[in-house]
Amino acid sequence: MVKLIVKDMMCQHCVKKIDNALEDANIKHEINLEDKTVSVDVDSMQLLEVLEKLENLGYSAERA
Repeated sequence: MVKLIVKDMMCQHCVKKIDNALEDANIKHEINLEDKTVSVDVDSMQLLEVLEKLENLGYSAERA
């Protein structure tokens, strides 16, 4: 699992948007709003896809 810090994730609405996008892409993930992290089970190519999806939703992410 790759842990990403998503500083802009502020509420359950944010969690739901991210959750839906990753589920639609069939990406196994865990979201922790309290820590503002998203852990994804991906390889390096899929990680780029995840980062792009998050950016398209309006969230910047960086590796923890």
